[in-house]
Parts: sequence; structure tokens; C-alpha cells
Amino acid sequence: MRVLLTRAAAADDSTESELRSLGATVMTMPIVRIVPPADGSALASAVEHAGSYDWIAFTSVNGVEAFSRARGAAETLRAGVTAEPLRARVAAVGDATARSVLRFLGREADLVPNVFTAAALGAALAERVRDGESVLIVQAADARPDLARALSHVAPPPHVVTAYATVSIAPPEIGAAVADADVVILASGSAARGLAEALAPTPADTLRDKVVACIGPVTADEAQRNGIPVTIVARESTMPGIIAALVEHTARS
Repeated sequence: MRVLLTRAAAADDSTESELRSLGATVMTMPIVRIVPPADGSALASAVEHAGSYDWIAFTSVNGVEAFSRARGAAETLRAGVTAEPLRARVAAVGDATARSVLRFLGREADLVPNVFTAAALGAALAERVRDGESVLIVQAADARPDLARALSHVAPPPHVVTAYATVSIAPPEIGAAVADADVVILASGSAARGLAEALAPTPADTLRDKVVACIGPVTADEAQRNGIPVTIVARESTMPGIIAALVEHTARS
């Protein structure tokens, strides 16, 4: 089985080695890159006033890292004065994001939903936020409004800041890589959009005989909206979850 991973491996990501241990040949070809937002002033201001929030909600590992970098930049501007520990409680969209909160912000997440989606995070957070408590949402430029929508009844309304953006970097050889693969793994909605763009105008034709595995329902929805046929959706929106779903699919085939 030849598997195409369409994202770069994180420092603690064992996806490639786990797939190889299952007998797969793994190709890694990132098709999106994380970049700073077009205007970083909103994030810088949110970091500067982090102590005024009761909750800070992170929808991705990249958001935690961007927030942490902004805190580091603020410390440098203040002549090396170390930022105070976050007073706010922290909500993380999933286990990987919670681990990043611990690694980069030095504390445990206070809330992680059972289902690792922004909508589930919003529902869980809506049950915890009290009237008058302020919420900061840190997310991507192209993030869906699910989290903020779930908190639309909260007063004051949540403050949403863009921590990073994604840009397509699909290389010219992506078509050949897809053709050579049996399985294509998509780990984000931006990767789905990037792949559809790279395979335009007929992504469905190119992927017709491939197993397309998505990390969760949000990614699957984005893939289908962009003309990509979806074969597998992980029950748990993590890379181990997608591997488990792939193993289950292979056993049934």
C-alpha cells in the first residue's frame, strides 16, 4: 500500500513510522504552508491584553504556536521581561492542541471536548462560560465560524483573532504523486482545498480510484465541497485516528 501524506510531519508526529510499521510505503508531500496573518496587529494586541480574558480558546496546534511566538516577541520588546503565566482558563480543540498548550504555554488545558472539532469545542465551552466572562478565540484566517457561532449568546461576545494563514504550495509533481498512491491522507480543510486546486479542473477524476482518508468530518466536508471524493473519515480527529480508520478499512476490503 502506497500512502501519500499531504502535510509536513510535526516534531512529535509518528504517523510516518506507524504507517511503515503496518507495511505501507509513505510519501510525504506538504501542499500547504503556515504563514503569519496579513495583519498581525490583532494577535499582538490580544497577547498584550491576554490577562483581561477569562477564557482563551485554541482551535489548532498552529494557533497555540503562533500565540506563543507573539508572546515571545512581546517579551523581547519589553527588554526580556518574561510574560506572566496566563490567568485565563484555556480551551483546546483536541489532544494534540492540548499538548501544544502544555509545551508552549507551560500549563494544562482546562477544557478539551470529547469530539475534536471547533463546533464541539464551542458547545463544551458554551456550558462553561458564565455571563460577563470574556473569551478570546485564536484561529486561522480561513477557519469556519463554528466556534464563535456556538458562543453567539455569550455577553460580551467572543473576541476572534487570526493567528496564522495557510497558502497553497502544492508542487508540480503532486499529480504524479497522487497517481502513484493508493491512499491520500488529508489532515485539514486547507489541505483539501490545496489538493483540489492542484488537481483542477477534475480532482474527482484523478482521485476516482484512490482511497481518500480525511482526519475528521470538517475536513471531509471541505474535501467534498471542493470536488474530492472521500472514502474514509476518522472517528477521532487525530492522526492516530486516521490510521485506525485506514486499518479498519483495509481489513474490510
